[in-house]
Amino acid sequence: MINRAEAIPALLKSGMSVFVQGGATEPSSILDAIAAAPESASGVTFTQPNVPGVNRRDLAALHPDARVVAMFATRDIDVSLHAGKVRLLPFHYSDLHGYLSGRARFDLAIVQVSPPDAHGRCSFGVAGDMVPDVLARAASIVAEINPRVPFSPGAPWLAYDRIGHVVEADHSLLESGNPPVDDTLAALGRNVAALVSDGDTIEFGLGGTPNAVLAALRGKRDIGVHTGLATDSLIDLIEAGVVTNARKPIDTGKSVTGLAIGTRRLYDALGAGAPVDFRPVSYTHDRATIARLDRFVAINSVIEVDLFGQANAEMIGGRQVSGTGGLLDFVEAARRAPHGRSILALQAAASDGKTSRIVPALAAGTVVTVPRAEADYVVTENGVAELRDKSVDERAEALIAIAAPFARAELAEAWRKLRPGRAAR
Repeated sequence: MINRAEAIPALLKSGMSVFVQGGATEPSSILDAIAAAPESASGVTFTQPNVPGVNRRDLAALHPDARVVAMFATRDIDVSLHAGKVRLLPFHYSDLHGYLSGRARFDLAIVQVSPPDAHGRCSFGVAGDMVPDVLARAASIVAEINPRVPFSPGAPWLAYDRIGHVVEADHSLLESGNPPVDDTLAALGRNVAALVSDGDTIEFGLGGTPNAVLAALRGKRDIGVHTGLATDSLIDLIEAGVVTNARKPIDTGKSVTGLAIGTRRLYDALGAGAPVDFRPVSYTHDRATIARLDRFVAINSVIEVDLFGQANAEMIGGRQVSGTGGLLDFVEAARRAPHGRSILALQAAASDGKTSRIVPALAAGTVVTVPRAEADYVVTENGVAELRDKSVDERAEALIAIAAPFARAELAEAWRKLRPGRAAR
């Protein structure tokens, strides 16, 4: 049934559980229509795998009785989070997929796909992470059909006849361009890139640090990609001949990702047949699958690392600003893959230039995203701290050496007081 977007709010009923697609193909026309009829959201719980900085809507704010299930605590939903209207799930992405596709139940799923081809297949275009599996459990499907969603050869598809309500739309996909790289980020990127060898398979994320790292990989050869999220930088490296996936023992010749979020340049390249396969989280984040990738390198950014090697990627000043995501999935898998490496990257100082991001110990109330037992390489613009096989004192020494120069003496003194065995001296 073909509907106008304005007709969709009437489908919502109090007590319903509604899945909303996240990422670049957030169904904007339908969500705009619901926002214009806020009473329709009364008593509705929306679940959206929100991508920080991309999915900016606070669906819980649509109505006083609306609620949201979210995976990341972003500034966009901060008011609703503190009002108790957000059910924040501290799941690893691998567990989140199992929850959404196997244990959760949805009365309605709202998604965005391409127009159907001659065989009645609508492409998800830039997504394969969770949506296809979630839809298998949804009681009803509402889909925006948007010609700007690329019919990517490597993406999964939805049969047109499975869609209960169709909304024809024509709007741009959500975009996230490559942020500029300053001198500090460039130095950080070079230090990380020095740990990547020709033929390695890498994982990376979204934001300034991953962008700086990928820019520094030019000059490498036969790099493979197995990641949760692809950006414009992937197309840059494919076109430069850096990413070929030629040495991957599985998915040879193809980059593998769960989502793609970038600019129209990325989306057009995917529609034109760029060698990128979209796979579910049960594949991209699966430790057994990654274990088959010889020389897998997980590259992730974090907020702070303490002298024990614990990393926080979720909180600033005791305030939740992100989520668990797939970070530990990849960290653990990389450490166990043959010749694998896990790299945690961060700038040595916060944006104020005065606050060290290498800290003596994570503050009370701050969550540990990466436990110290999983720490491998930590990298700042000042160098590389290799923590694997190091003692607690050796780890602290290595981390102090890559901290901001202004913080090193204070960190050394703090460690003297913190180190195990101090009371016996």
